[in-house]
Amino acid sequence: MLIVAFVKKNLLLLVFTIIFFFLQFSAANSTKTNFAILDSIASSAIQTIYKNCSNSDTIFYKIIPEENDWFIEKKLLELKGNRVLINANNISDNQNSQMKFGIKIAIEDFSTKFEQIEDHSDSVKRTCTLVLNVIKNYFDKQSETFNVALTHKDTLHFDALQNLNHSSFQFANSSIPTKKRSLFVRIIEPALIVATVALTTILFFTVRSK
Repeated sequence: MLIVAFVKKNLLLLVFTIIFFFLQFSAANSTKTNFAILDSIASSAIQTIYKNCSNSDTIFYKIIPEENDWFIEKKLLELKGNRVLINANNISDNQNSQMKFGIKIAIEDFSTKFEQIEDHSDSVKRTCTLVLNVIKNYFDKQSETFNVALTHKDTLHFDALQNLNHSSFQFANSSIPTKKRSLFVRIIEPALIVATVALTTILFFTVRSK
């Protein structure tokens, strides 16, 4: 009977608690992984490159060798549309001399970083970055250079970080910072422990003296 009465008395609190944890769980699972964000950023970067390139149906391309060059090449080929792309590394000198338009891409930054926010022990800032340096080469005029720099920033709860790294790709991984305890926790928590121990000791000796 006591249990039933307790449940009835605290039913509203119990319902709100369940709803709170459900919302927390849903928010954690709806957060995009680092890889999903970088994949989207890379697609946007390649689309920007194509918009800045000539309308030539055939484009010779070269990506400066780097750890993640394969991924940029993959996005380049995925989004080429009706264009014909030719890897400049795989052609003969004769074909190279016939090149009308080409692009050279260098990856300057492709990374994910987590950084704890000062005075917010439970919050972390995530920054996903892609910076590409692009050189447009023409057979009949001077080359042109431009940069494509895209960044995604958001603020996350510490508990969500474990599921955001993508172990297969280094660019989508970042070391998780050590969680710092807030000033409130560092001061109040020990004080509460000391007060609890002191109160327990006083009650113990008070009961014994009686």
